[in-house]
Amino acid sequence: MNLPKESQVVEYKRKWRDDFLKELCAFANSQGGTLYIGVEDDGSICGIGESEIIRVPSAKQRLSSCTEDRSREDNVQALMENLPNKIHSNLGFYAEVNSHTDDVTGYKFIAIVVEPLDEAISYNGKCYIRSGSTTQELRGQELATFLMHKTKTHWDELPEPRATLADLDYKKIEWFVGMAREKRGVSWEYSEENIPTILTNIEVLREDGLLNNAALLLFGKNPQKWFINSYIKCASFPSTKMVKPLLSHQMYGGNVFELVDKAVEFVSSRIDASVSERTRGAAADIEYELPLQALTEAIVNAIVHRDYMSTASVQVMLFRDRLEVWNPGTLPIGMTIEKLSSKHRSIPVNPKLARAMFFAGYIDELGTGTTDMIDRCLEKGLRRPDFVEDGDFEITLWRPEKTETGHEAGQDTGHEIAEDVLKKLNPRQRAVYELILRTELLTAKTEPLTPESEPLSENNEPLESKSEPLNTEQISIKLGIPYSTTKRLTKQLESMELIKRLKGKRKGFWTTSKANGENQ
Repeated sequence: MNLPKESQVVEYKRKWRDDFLKELCAFANSQGGTLYIGVEDDGSICGIGESEIIRVPSAKQRLSSCTEDRSREDNVQALMENLPNKIHSNLGFYAEVNSHTDDVTGYKFIAIVVEPLDEAISYNGKCYIRSGSTTQELRGQELATFLMHKTKTHWDELPEPRATLADLDYKKIEWFVGMAREKRGVSWEYSEENIPTILTNIEVLREDGLLNNAALLLFGKNPQKWFINSYIKCASFPSTKMVKPLLSHQMYGGNVFELVDKAVEFVSSRIDASVSERTRGAAADIEYELPLQALTEAIVNAIVHRDYMSTASVQVMLFRDRLEVWNPGTLPIGMTIEKLSSKHRSIPVNPKLARAMFFAGYIDELGTGTTDMIDRCLEKGLRRPDFVEDGDFEITLWRPEKTETGHEAGQDTGHEIAEDVLKKLNPRQRAVYELILRTELLTAKTEPLTPESEPLSENNEPLESKSEPLNTEQISIKLGIPYSTTKRLTKQLESMELIKRLKGKRKGFWTTSKANGENQ
């Protein structure tokens, strides 16, 4: 008879000991599982031994008369009769206890099948869970997180009694509403009077009028004032090992959207990138050596699904051959490393944060992040990402062994930029400049552009709206760069006098200096 290998849901024991009740406790607290008695660690069946006697109070009299030559059959029967009561009296639930016979040896063994339970189970006052093929006792922070999960309570929905609406940044809420309208088509209208309704819609303002933890992480003026562990640490190393001196090191604060943007900016500015052939009209495509979507997803995953009860911070570490994104906390109960590689249901550790990130377009679809990450990397010819859970959770994205420089931005635009200026621009700056420049060429007229100008083609025919002058938000969307990063890039180009912002009755937009009759 071939039995499955030991795993998170399978455990082998040669003979029964009462101490093995903690394994059954761990199964009940995790995904369930089966404990086999009479099976060696390698899965070979040794059978229930002749001295395999279970001692329970209700069977004292009968068992005291047992002799050393007690048959295997008698011992199997004793276990079958007494294990169910022993399990119930010590753990509070009934398990299925079955006897089996090996087809080859004829030896008998027992399988104790435990179903996962919604409530927390303890043995001798301690809680256990399964982690891989081992049983671990939960203590301290891990125990608190586990009990919150079992009571269906999440950290991000806990109230913060000291916080009021005055602790929130209304501009961040206004930006969020704009993103939700564009990305998800919501009908919310922003106004200061409407803020309580907006916060209620995304479930960060409770019925009792208290803000929950998620509200402060999403929109707080200073989230780190409330949660000192919510910083994100980024580091770049010169080799494949964690050695000093570091190439660079930053610790970022801000709300969760800003943390994602800053961490993505940190990595994307330190990996190879090129501007490739255009595939989206006027917009230039920035090709990073790591897929930007996978990079962003790894960082979003760490920030949204981390354990905020831990005193540790999210860490993003860039090595010569890989990117490691590490977050405190383990996978939610019911999720395994294996499940991450295939379609699975979403089990967010912090569902309020996840929901808000979805509305803002930082999460495309709940439950598909890890599979999308895998697909993006494989499509680019990179190694499959690694997911590791060892007390904490880690995602590794593998960099290519060799990278090639793509096409230079500014080529074939019909508009020359001084060579010494080009050399000063990084790929992201060049992409922003080229997009603005290309849009100008499509909307060009004999007079300087103004916000009131009606863009015309070379044949003096009105152009489609996609060819209209671009504001910062539109540049962000077309290039797939975070909005805060785009603001920083446009300000950098403006300080270099390569672009200028025009304002008018309607929304302002960006134009190159030459488009306004200025010399570069």
